[in-house]
Amino acid sequence: MAEDTDLVLLDTASVRFLRIGGIARMTLLDDRSYVRVRLARAFPVSDLDHYYAVLDGDGKDIGIIANPAELDKLMDRSAYEAFVKESH
Repeated sequence: MAEDTDLVLLDTASVRFLRIGGIARMTLLDDRSYVRVRLARAFPVSDLDHYYAVLDGDGKDIGIIANPAELDKLMDRSAYEAFVKESH
């Protein structure tokens, strides 16, 4: 039996990425934190500037970042850039 899932577009104003001890983490402000996350290209993969899926440590979808350029400038940019580099 297939599970029904909803596509969750993450609000870039509330997303924070950081890397602690080599472990990628993400916090959704005023909601929750994920200890292990990774980014994966989402469709369409031809649009390299948009659409990244955020996956938890078990590979389950957390949500989609539609436009990473909108991510808050206060976040750990080097951590985000490392995630993006790893996902290509």
